[in-house]
Amino acid sequence: MFVAYVDGELAGFSAICPLPGKVKKQKKAHRTVVFPDYQGIGIGGFLINTIAEHFHSLGYRFTRVTSHPALIQVMKKSSKWIIKRQGRMTGKQKGKFASLNKQQSRQRITVSALYVGEQEDKS
Repeated sequence: MFVAYVDGELAGFSAICPLPGKVKKQKKAHRTVVFPDYQGIGIGGFLINTIAEHFHSLGYRFTRVTSHPALIQVMKKSSKWIIKRQGRMTGKQKGKFASLNKQQSRQRITVSALYVGEQEDKS
């Protein structure tokens, strides 16, 4: 877990998950939380960019999936992120996840992005 402080007070945190599988050295941002008193001033974007750069510098592939409009804008405006997928949830959940079908969040845009860091100018 990574944390952010403002003037010595905890302002937010982000949890990171390993992604075991075909791609070695891969991490995914799982949850980013910024406390209400600190929302709207860029802490979430700063936190996720700092974490992404940290893992990227260690040779990890770092991804983020979010439906939060502010984080989506941070990633879209940055040349350090590549949007891999954008859209709304499709399909119906079944079984114990069927209650998710009634969530308003199903209508929110969700973006999946890959952190690529600074890119060299090829000109």
